[in-house]
Amino acid sequence: MSRPSPVLGPVPPSRTLTHKTIRKPRRLDPHWQAAFLSPAPAAGSQEEIGTEEGLPETKAESDRTWLLPVAKVAAFLIAINTAWVDGSRARAAAGTETAAAQQSSKLTRTSLPSQAAIERVQVIGTGQQVQVRVEGTGHLWYVPSGLSHPDRLVLDFPGVLLRMEQKLIPSDLPPVRSVRVGQFKADVARVVIDLDAQVPYSISANENVVTVVLRPDVLVGTHARSEKESEKPFVAPEPMPLAAPVAAPKQPSEPAKKSSLETKAETPPETAAPEPSPKPRLPVPVVPPISARKSESSIEPGQVYFETKSIIDGTQLQGNRERSFLHEGTNLTSEVSFFSNAPLLRVRRFEHLVVFRYTDNPRVDPERNSMQRAYLRLIGPSFEAHLGDSLVNYSRLTFGQNIKGLNLGKNLTQRLRITGTVGFFTDRWGSLYRNFTVFRDLALDCQSASKPKEPAPGCIESPPGSNLFVLSPVNPGKPYARLVGGARLEEKVGRNGWLAANWSHGKDLLQSLPAANTICENLSTGVRTARVVSPGCLPSETEVAGSRRPSPEAINNDVLSVDTSLESRALGLRLRGEYAYSWTSGGTPPAGANPNNFVCASQPSIVGGAVLDSRCFDGQVGGYAGRFEIAQRLGKFNWRADYARFQPNFFSANARQIRDLQDFSIRSEFEFARQFTVVGLWRRSNDNLNGRRDFTSLVRAPEVRLIFRELPVYRRMSIEVGYRERNLDFAGTPLATDLRKRSTRIPFMSVGLPIGSTQLSFDYEHRHDGDAVQAPLSSDTDRFAFGYRASYSWGRWGLSPLFRFELERLNKNVPINPQLSAIDSTLAFPADFTDAFDTNRSVQAGFLLEAPRYLRFEGFYREFNSLTLSSLRASAAFDPQLRFFYLNQGFKRPSWRTSVTYKLANDENKTVTVFYERTNNFFDTGQPLVPDLKSFRETVIGATILVRSRW
Repeated sequence: MSRPSPVLGPVPPSRTLTHKTIRKPRRLDPHWQAAFLSPAPAAGSQEEIGTEEGLPETKAESDRTWLLPVAKVAAFLIAINTAWVDGSRARAAAGTETAAAQQSSKLTRTSLPSQAAIERVQVIGTGQQVQVRVEGTGHLWYVPSGLSHPDRLVLDFPGVLLRMEQKLIPSDLPPVRSVRVGQFKADVARVVIDLDAQVPYSISANENVVTVVLRPDVLVGTHARSEKESEKPFVAPEPMPLAAPVAAPKQPSEPAKKSSLETKAETPPETAAPEPSPKPRLPVPVVPPISARKSESSIEPGQVYFETKSIIDGTQLQGNRERSFLHEGTNLTSEVSFFSNAPLLRVRRFEHLVVFRYTDNPRVDPERNSMQRAYLRLIGPSFEAHLGDSLVNYSRLTFGQNIKGLNLGKNLTQRLRITGTVGFFTDRWGSLYRNFTVFRDLALDCQSASKPKEPAPGCIESPPGSNLFVLSPVNPGKPYARLVGGARLEEKVGRNGWLAANWSHGKDLLQSLPAANTICENLSTGVRTARVVSPGCLPSETEVAGSRRPSPEAINNDVLSVDTSLESRALGLRLRGEYAYSWTSGGTPPAGANPNNFVCASQPSIVGGAVLDSRCFDGQVGGYAGRFEIAQRLGKFNWRADYARFQPNFFSANARQIRDLQDFSIRSEFEFARQFTVVGLWRRSNDNLNGRRDFTSLVRAPEVRLIFRELPVYRRMSIEVGYRERNLDFAGTPLATDLRKRSTRIPFMSVGLPIGSTQLSFDYEHRHDGDAVQAPLSSDTDRFAFGYRASYSWGRWGLSPLFRFELERLNKNVPINPQLSAIDSTLAFPADFTDAFDTNRSVQAGFLLEAPRYLRFEGFYREFNSLTLSSLRASAAFDPQLRFFYLNQGFKRPSWRTSVTYKLANDENKTVTVFYERTNNFFDTGQPLVPDLKSFRETVIGATILVRSRW
């Protein structure tokens, strides 16, 4: 189902957000992130909650596609918009801030007091409401987002540290299952509220306390309706960006009733009849609900955002310039972003977004002018139309990609919804509307299409006057593009389940595939080689007649699937699964195919994934895939099991999958007490599901972890110790060169030590890599890591430093004779070997200094270096006999960046940043008399001008 993210605005302190509904399958993402349409992180995953805290995982919902760098930059720059300075305060003073304006103020990320921290999270039952209170020090600014599958509410706190020992707060108050907290990033704390149903909620903030109020007794989307309306199936309106719910028409005989959520958003009246509420699991004091006086709901006014960002830099390269990814000289890159959202016919809203880029830096974008993102969106009470960039996410096995096209969604009934999609998957809009005169025509045979001295469009005569025509090297190949389409029909089952059918289609555009190929035969040796048609065979070769073929065959792929999710609150059980079958144009090469007579023959000739990946087919093949998940929570014990199977010829062009894989895992966790938790995991994977290969790769991976908290020696300290193992074995009759039997055993320990506003961490692990087939290849590795981050404040000054150091030392066996390989058959005794060590180091350090007004200072240093003992043949200058020696080789890559940001009129929306970057790349040849030809240095000096406005 298409789930493009709505765009929301900043949240002022001491305001209560209005009606919002957590509904499936929509997501609510931060401000401009809607423009980049990034997929949601997996529910309960460490990606969702943070990787440093080791929080319990509840559900691996979907792989997250990491954001593009430009998406990260834009999302960050917009998030720090301080619209509360000139917008929220003015509206608050005038007393005219509407409920919708409060909802639109959710996502501003401002300059935050450095000492802000979360110290306590509580789940409280108050009558028909359940409250989640987040308490701490300093101003707790938050960025809320609602996620589904499973339902949960996520609150990110930018500029806030986590100072809590308990990372999981269980709950017996529906609809809250539990609350998880973690340090999502170095400067972002995250609170995840796991829910077992869709319920309305509101959020209020008051300095150092953020309160989330949930109403389990209120059905999603309940509004008063007239008698005429009640005869039709009611379709709950979707939550709209920057919009408050629109009042339903009144009944002719009596005033329209308000939903309890509307009641909360308005001024409380004197009395009202109490609403029925479900029996709570734990006895809590019952407070009669408050009813609202009659009032007309307002329509939220439209909003417009505009941003310009220009970066100009001067880049200098020294040393081996060819190894650098930067473009030397003066470079200019400018981006203009425009977004608007406005009401349309009271119950509908229209929004659009455009992100345009200009650059003369080919390393940033080969096109000088390009439209990066753009969409038009129309939202109604029961439908949604989206034209342009959007994230389409049906199910794991069918559709999950950002596309450029048309998405339509319609609620057929209150519980039945249909979604349709058609469009293209490609990198930018210019890849679609520009033809082969701009991009190279990869299927064009220039020699046949050209006339003497008249090259065909896109071709040149090479060499001049030879009447030999080839594709013009000036025109680049067309970026990969695919025509896509699909549909999803979803029926809600129970309170939080669904049953859905999905269809996904993808067809490669021939123009965007690799160039045409042919077979060339060497006239003297008879060796045949596959080469690109243009420029063709070498002068010493001749083209084999009939071997020329166009670019690889375009995949024409269709996938059908059925997926479901079922839950039992009584048993604390959740079941999810999906079965899919694919049809793909192509399959195995024809009989007798090999690289000499068939360009697309796989190497080696094994059917399945290798053939499908090469996009060289003959006919059509089909294959199935399936996945099944079961999870259960029983008090302090919870467990989850996952099973997935992907046949070798299963292919889904619009979703992620690994073909020819069978995987099973089971995970369990038991909290014996607040101070002690044990976690166990076991996993098994294998391939060769069709039995066409003579051996099967088998992987087994057990793991156990013990977590200790609130220790008597220091109650804020946490310790995690564990052991994990990875075993690789081959079953069947593999060749001697294919045989593998390896085992990696890893004991590890991690210590977290918060001291005031400082967080210290210590990590250690030992890896023993054992090779049962080739014992000399066994090795041992020790890894040490130390981390430090803090947040200090002096008056109105704020300082946030960070530091991390990692050291990895590898102990390996090397032959005493450097001329021999470690697996040489003549090395049969331990005395033939000696110990050697390789070392890898990583250092990161940085700071952020926030002045009371106008200025921000940042600095960051990073260094990676490696030293490896290698067997090298000496140069003639070093040893005239050209003997082998053990010599140290390695590299060192230090880099640092510093910047100063000036806020015009102390406004975060108008800033100028001056920066300096320096990166050195040093390579050690290992021989003092051999010159270094790889090293290079990059120096960048530049400035960034950022202007944002909203009205």
